[in-house]
Order: sequence, then structure tokens, then C-alpha cells
Amino acid sequence: MKKIYLLTSLIASCIVSFGQTNIFPASGNVGIGTGSPATPLHVTGGSAMTSGWNKTATLSATYPVLIFNSSNAKWAGIGYDYSSNLNFWVNASSDDVNGTGNAVFRIGNDGNIGMGHPGMSFKLNVTGEASITKSLNLTSDNQEMRFYKDGAVYGYLWSNVNGLHWGKGNPNNSITIDNNGNAGIGTNYPNGYKLAVAGNMIAESVKVKLQGAWPDYVFAPSYKVPTLQETEKHIKEKGHLPGIPSASEVKANGVDLGDMNAKLLQKIEELTLHLIEMQKDNARQNKEIELLKASKK
Repeated sequence: MKKIYLLTSLIASCIVSFGQTNIFPASGNVGIGTGSPATPLHVTGGSAMTSGWNKTATLSATYPVLIFNSSNAKWAGIGYDYSSNLNFWVNASSDDVNGTGNAVFRIGNDGNIGMGHPGMSFKLNVTGEASITKSLNLTSDNQEMRFYKDGAVYGYLWSNVNGLHWGKGNPNNSITIDNNGNAGIGTNYPNGYKLAVAGNMIAESVKVKLQGAWPDYVFAPSYKVPTLQETEKHIKEKGHLPGIPSASEVKANGVDLGDMNAKLLQKIEELTLHLIEMQKDNARQNKEIELLKASKK
């Protein structure tokens, strides 16, 4: 058994009105405002406490120090257990608040606080829903919020000098928004890109809007279309089309989809102009052939 010392403001000065009955027997229960006290000290009615009373009590493992009872037969209690945790019970159906009530709040012997506990692993433990109407401040670097499901970590939300991150499992498998507003998926470092994705991506539609000119300038009279001979020479020397990045450049730097589509369209338009000229040459040659045939008849 363990002795718990409780300082309460219960006795020194009690002001009782309406002519209520007080019972102070030589032994047994004391009643203030009631003629049938049910506990060693039973107070009915309002009171004013101006000093304290030091009481020594011997308690069982989880029996509360203080029990409160309302007129609707509901009980509540506050008490220590043998682990020196302070517990708060409510909505009990009898004075056995530990057995019939709901343990809604606990202050652990290590200073941890539990609401709707059972778990007391962290400084603040909330089992159930919580609402924050103002700000939640995380003041140290690499502080995180963890989300649990069935006792296991289900997700993270944390921040550090690189930005805000949230994810599940491996912290690198996360979504990051850096300090410049750039987003990374599967990477914590967008490296200057508005959206950086480390891995595969699927989409039903992707729209790329270029800020530069679309290659319709190829059809302008002032545009000089490279000759096929010039193109052949470049291919022999460089191993790729003029204006198109090499395989080593793509491997090192990746491909800009918008820019690459524009370059490919430029090559298609140049090739189209070559085909038009070839068609004109073929038409002229066919006409000359027909004239030669007619002259020999």
C-alpha cells in the first residue's frame, strides 16, 4: 500500500446557508449540509475555503484521491496510481470511477500528458480527434508530426532548412515544397525546378506552354533552310542533327519537352520545305522528259 499526501482546500472555513444540517459525530462520517453523510467527509451545498488541510490517505493501486458526484448520478475522480501517474476520470456510473468511468486525461510521472490515452510515449499524446484553431509552432529544425494507424507510423509532416515535407515511410518518399515555392515528389531537392519528380509519372494530358517563339519562323522568306549537303556534313562530324542535343547531353541534362518538341517541329518543317522543292524539281524534270520525247517523234 502507498500513502499519498493530498493538499486540498476543503475544511478550514465552510460557509453553509439555508439552515442545512451539520453532523460531527465522535466517530464515523462527518456531514456538512447533510444529515446522512455517505463518506468520511460529505459536503452538500456551497462552501468557501480560505486555508488548507494536509490529509494522509492509504490508497489501492488505481483508486482516486478525490471523487465528485453530481445530482444525475454521474461520478468523476482525480487520483494517483502506484506508478505515480495522475489520472482524471469522468462519466462514471458509481464511485468506482476507475472501473466504470472514462480515463480522459493523464499526467505521467515523466511529465508526459495523455488525452484519451492509452499511449504515453510522447510529451503530448492525443487518442482521438483534435482541433487547433490557432497556430501550432515547431521551433526546432527537423521537428515532425507523426500520424499513427494501428500502432504504426502512417505518415509524417515535418520541416527543416530545406522546406516543408510530408510523406509515408521513408522520408525520401515524400512531397517537398522548398523555401522558393518549388515542389519535389520523391525527392527533397527540386534544385530550382518548379516541379521535380524522382520516378515515373503518368498523366492523361500534359500541356507545355513555351515562352519563346514557335518554329513557324521556318516558313518566313528570310529563313535560310540548311541544305541536305550541310546536314549530311554535320551528321558525319557530330553524329546528330543540327540543333538537336547529342545522346551524351541528354544523359547528363535530360530533355526539355517543350524545347525538344519545338526543335523536332523545326526539323519537320525544314524537311517539308525540302520535300516541296524536290517535288518541284521532279515536276520540272518530268516536263523536260516529256518535251524530249515529243521532239524525237
